[in-house]
Amino acid sequence: MVELSGINKGRGVARNRFENLDVERREEILAAGAQEFMVRGYAGASLNRIIEAADISKGQLYYYFNDKEDLFVTTVEEAMRRLLEAVGGLSIDDLTASTYWDALRELGRQSAALRSGDCWYVRLALSFPRLREEREAAAAVRPALEWARRLTERFLARGQELGTVRRDLPMSLLVELTLAVDEAGDRWFMDHHHEYDEDGMRKLIDARVDLTRDMLDAAHEGWDR
Repeated sequence: MVELSGINKGRGVARNRFENLDVERREEILAAGAQEFMVRGYAGASLNRIIEAADISKGQLYYYFNDKEDLFVTTVEEAMRRLLEAVGGLSIDDLTASTYWDALRELGRQSAALRSGDCWYVRLALSFPRLREEREAAAAVRPALEWARRLTERFLARGQELGTVRRDLPMSLLVELTLAVDEAGDRWFMDHHHEYDEDGMRKLIDARVDLTRDMLDAAHEGWDR
């Protein structure tokens, strides 16, 4: 299973306080934060509005979070955790040469199936491509982007071990190219996902994964393939 540990380092006592909070109250705070960030963006998000929506005091908010950035990073981390749990996760070490690409396609299909849901973490995930482009959010989105980079490198390294991912390019470049394709795809899907029914979305996801496979597959390595 893919782990999210380390994505939100440095919270210390504040993190422990929040994690020990009643589950229902945690959910209310996370949902309020996600809604504010999704609607108004990172820069425009107001802690006062989040406090009001979550029905907590300012003192309570700062008891659980260091600042707005801490709240944002925590909310994004939890959203990613929920999404991974919902799609069944990805056990990279258990992948084989015969299951490698199919596992990626299935992960994409399961992720697409969640897009029609109205959960706060799904809506936040759909908004993340826009949030990450905000200049003011650069520091706040960095932990999630660094986690995605580490995950991508682990996935590609496993593919190379299995002989399914090409080796004619440096790993750092393979990671950059893969992340760039994913980012472009995420931005496009954010704007157009509502235009497709379930079957149409499944076909798009399959084609998107196939595009990534064509780019990375060891069978496509070199001009003389």
